[in-house]
Amino acid sequence: MTSTSTRGNDLTVKLDVYGRSVPIYLLFDMKKQDLTVYSDPSERGYQTHTTVAFGKPVTVPAPFDFELDTSAFND
Repeated sequence: MTSTSTRGNDLTVKLDVYGRSVPIYLLFDMKKQDLTVYSDPSERGYQTHTTVAFGKPVTVPAPFDFELDTSAFND
């Protein structure tokens, strides 16, 4: 989850590093009230991402392969 103090790092450094080897990166953006699922890592970073507003379901792809209900993250 992002916070005021980590948001910049979560959206830049972590995204760059994780995007080369971590299969799935879930970024809960508390400021924007949304969730982005990053997947398909490559040498150039994540190839795929899906963003939904809190309250909407989102599919987390393989290797996890499930639907995540984000309604619990609404204020």
